Amino acid sequence: MQQTIDDLFMQISSILQQSARIAVLKCKAGFFKPWWTDTLSELKSASIEAHNIWKEADRPSQGDIYRLMCQAKFAYKNAIHAADVDADLAMSNDLHECLMQKDMISFWTSSQSKFCKQKQSPVIDGSCDGRVIVEKFADYFKSVCSTDPSVSESRESIKQSIADYTSQHAQCTLFSVETIDKCLKSMKLGKAAGLDGIEI
Repeated sequence: MQQTIDDLFMQISSILQQSARIAVLKCKAGFFKPWWTDTLSELKSASIEAHNIWKEADRPSQGDIYRLMCQAKFAYKNAIHAADVDADLAMSNDLHECLMQKDMISFWTSSQSKFCKQKQSPVIDGSCDGRVIVEKFADYFKSVCSTDPSVSESRESIKQSIADYTSQHAQCTLFSVETIDKCLKSMKLGKAAGLDGIEI
């Protein structure tokens, strides 16, 4: 029974991972900028075009081509800076609004998404040495995964119950697409993947 469950899990995991590689866009953290606008895209294109014209003209250090390239670049950089400042101001206003409404959950969610970017060193039970942490985890799971006879009997009982239910309800549909969709929608987004590498 356990082998059947493990095999089924591995097949489902493999299918989900292959589907994700085909359909889900992956990018580095910070790649998407919520404050990016169509205007910035147009200014970027204009700056690139002016830069290419300047390169084709053998990179002059003065004249109309040089002046147009500098103006396009300056306008693009200024617009990016202004958009970034506006985004920070909007964040400050959002935090202020959360405080005024005493919505502490939204306040901390917003502030952590903005300010808590640094990856912190792992400290487990007062230790930050990787080898010591691994040993602590190993000891913990040895103690939890007990070989006590009563625990083994309980596991066997559960396995037997599953087997009995499966044999009695072999023709029943245990779950549907709608049930899975409902469960997925109730899960929180933005959580790290498990050991199988599958995210929500």
